Amino acid sequence: MGMRPASLGLVLCLAFSPCARADTIRQALAGAYNTNPQLNAQRASTRAVDENLQAALGAFLPTATIQSNYSLLQQDILGLTQKTRALTTPRGAALVVSWNIFNGFRGLNGIDQAEAQIHQSREALRNVELSVLTNGASAYMNVLRDVAIVNLRSKYTRVLDTQISMTKERLAGGEATLTDVYQTEAYYAQAKQDLATANVNLASSLSIYKQITGMVVKDLSPAKTVDSLLAKSLPDALKEADQQHPLINAARYNIELAETAVRIAEGQLLPTVGVSGQVGQQFDYAGYSNQRFFQGAIGLQFSMPVYEGGVLYASIRQTKEKLSEAMFLYDQQVVQVHQAVEAAWAAWKESEKFLAAARDHVAKSELALAGVREELKYGQRTTWELLNAEATLLNARVAMVIGQNQRVVTSYQLLASMGELSAKTLDLDVTLYRPDDHYNSVKFQWIGTEPWK
Repeated sequence: MGMRPASLGLVLCLAFSPCARADTIRQALAGAYNTNPQLNAQRASTRAVDENLQAALGAFLPTATIQSNYSLLQQDILGLTQKTRALTTPRGAALVVSWNIFNGFRGLNGIDQAEAQIHQSREALRNVELSVLTNGASAYMNVLRDVAIVNLRSKYTRVLDTQISMTKERLAGGEATLTDVYQTEAYYAQAKQDLATANVNLASSLSIYKQITGMVVKDLSPAKTVDSLLAKSLPDALKEADQQHPLINAARYNIELAETAVRIAEGQLLPTVGVSGQVGQQFDYAGYSNQRFFQGAIGLQFSMPVYEGGVLYASIRQTKEKLSEAMFLYDQQVVQVHQAVEAAWAAWKESEKFLAAARDHVAKSELALAGVREELKYGQRTTWELLNAEATLLNARVAMVIGQNQRVVTSYQLLASMGELSAKTLDLDVTLYRPDDHYNSVKFQWIGTEPWK
């Protein structure tokens, strides 16, 4: 009538057979790293930001344009004694070259701005990777948890089904009352409701697992914590987060972006110097057939704003306020990350205590159930007390499964809150994505619509 003690690993082996071929959490995280659409989209976004550097470098290069024209020209010339009509085709082509020599250091600051944007985008990529791997670990463990809970509730439902029959036999023998039967049937009905809810939860967890990892669940093996990768103390965890968390690093680069924006805005007050030249050939020039006109010119342009209606000064003041905003946002980000680390640390530390208490709860509930069953034989306990003892043991085992789940999940969450969760840190069996590969392929690509290989 009762349920034997079951660890999470045993429950999972019963649900996912055979365990020897079970997928591991490392394989699930590798699948997420390789196939997750959110992560791949962020990689594409990072590659797009790499092009900002080439755009900034282009400010130091000349531009060349070919211009051409072609037209039909009909001229009717009326003289004193005659009328002349001429049809010509004025046409020509010219090459125009311009080169900026000095633009108030906006070109140099533009390069610094592009570099900061690239570094910031890489930190955004790291943050998405961290989030995807955290969600992947949670999804994996939630499937294990929900499978175990479904298994436990299924066994409990079968136990109650058998107990209804036994209670009816006791009723026939005068050892139980009709109330005992009703009580058992009520517990059985509640057990079926709980089992249905558990199946819904499992279906949801399976769907989320597939969404994040791109894998269909077959066999899953129990997972271990990543305690060995965690900081030894809360101050150490906070220090790691300050140095490694991508959100904090991205906020630092945001300050750099704001600083370069100030310098670029201030550069608008400085003079601009450029060189331009052109060569061109015109045919049927000015409407005269067979007349050619060649022109070549080179010149130096100089411009300097004197007064722009206050627009430039307003933009400079605006960028300075944006810099102040970026500094405050950095402070805010640090506080938020610290709060996340402290919460994750507390959850991780308490998960061990919760699991130990849950195991003790299971052990004591098993002893209590055994005692109730023995005393029921001699009429010292009622069916109601037996049902309560069985439900208590079931709830204790469910709590232990949840505790085992949280023990692993909280370790991943703490590692993520420190900014250290990554495919490299976990040493996953994947080819690591290296942003530098694309960056180096387009850094000095002056022409072409595809990255150079």
